[in-house]
Amino acid sequence: MEQIIRNLGKVGKGIRLFDQIGTESIKLESNKIIDGFDVTHLKYKLLH
Repeated sequence: MEQIIRNLGKVGKGIRLFDQIGTESIKLESNKIIDGFDVTHLKYKLLH
């Protein structure tokens, strides 16, 4: 995997997507952030 793209919107309480992935650190570099009306688009590059 080389990048992570997240689209965040308001949906009540929401779901915690990354609680069960372990304790290893992941280094990310923010590539792009687009703020929309009811959603925010986030794009991150994974650093190795």
